[in-house]
Amino acid sequence: MLESNLSSFVCVVLEYLVPSTGKLYHHKMKLRQLKGDTKTEEVIDYLRKRHPLYFIADKISPEQITDLIERLKYKIKQLESAKQPVSDIVGTKRSDLNSQSKKENDAPTKSSGGH
Repeated sequence: MLESNLSSFVCVVLEYLVPSTGKLYHHKMKLRQLKGDTKTEEVIDYLRKRHPLYFIADKISPEQITDLIERLKYKIKQLESAKQPVSDIVGTKRSDLNSQSKKENDAPTKSSGGH
């Protein structure tokens, strides 16, 4: 299903707050074999199977995870075509991926009509 050695370090980090304790937690969801042409639905199905507790009761917005996967695939596709080292994408902080404007990221999104 998911094949590539470029993405051996790619993962989604879910940050969540536990209201009863007021503590902020992080949960890593590794995508070891993500590549630019992997189907987004396959990636989401894989994540749902590996991390089911985080997908029940709409804890993760389907639109948000879809957009994030599409943006990761876009970056990987750029690296694959330019044959840049994976460290160029791995060095990107998770907050950078979430907070970059769509224009800065250049990744097409559902809202921009790129799909």
